[in-house]
Amino acid sequence: MSGHCAGAGVVPPGFCRTRSAPKLCGIAAAVSMLPLNGKARDTFKAVLSRISHRGFSLDETGSVDSRCILGANRLEIVDREFGAQPFIAQDKTSILVFNGEIYNYRELLADLKNRGAEFLTFCDTEVILAGYRFAGISWLCESLQGMFAFIVYDSARKEFLAVRDPFGIKPLYWTETGGVTFFASEIKGLIDLGSTIHELGPGQKLIWKDGIVT
Repeated sequence: MSGHCAGAGVVPPGFCRTRSAPKLCGIAAAVSMLPLNGKARDTFKAVLSRISHRGFSLDETGSVDSRCILGANRLEIVDREFGAQPFIAQDKTSILVFNGEIYNYRELLADLKNRGAEFLTFCDTEVILAGYRFAGISWLCESLQGMFAFIVYDSARKEFLAVRDPFGIKPLYWTETGGVTFFASEIKGLIDLGSTIHELGPGQKLIWKDGIVT
């Protein structure tokens, strides 16, 4: 397990989530060194289904290559365009699922624009992915303020990142079986896989690269 994600946990008044997903939603992922076979994909669908109560109106999945698939269960939102998940980068090489709220995303968006990032939305979901791509993992973990759990997969770097907020408000768990690593917002999503389930602790990040978890 890698180090902590030490972003501030201060909750300032107000945030730009009026058009985004509700506080309760579920995220899941499956990642492997090799292309995911039919059994792994069926297992992933079952994992996502077991946490459907966290957002039973929508069940969305996405991928940018054959080695990883991400999914989100969410409730309906006012404007689906600004809360669509999984969120895929414009160049189709990286993808994100996210549960939570980023309170300082406006400031981070301005910083990232100065670094060359271009945005399709003004949503905190896109800010997280742009932060990973344009500023790096350390910057992202040090800069985020809010309550969150998110997963990023980058097909170009062959890198997978899972992060949880410093207070551990938003949950995230993972397990490995049959050469595939699965993630879910609840233990319930992983319990039937028969392998040891690990909790990503408050403020922790997990990096999966070329099959090695750190």
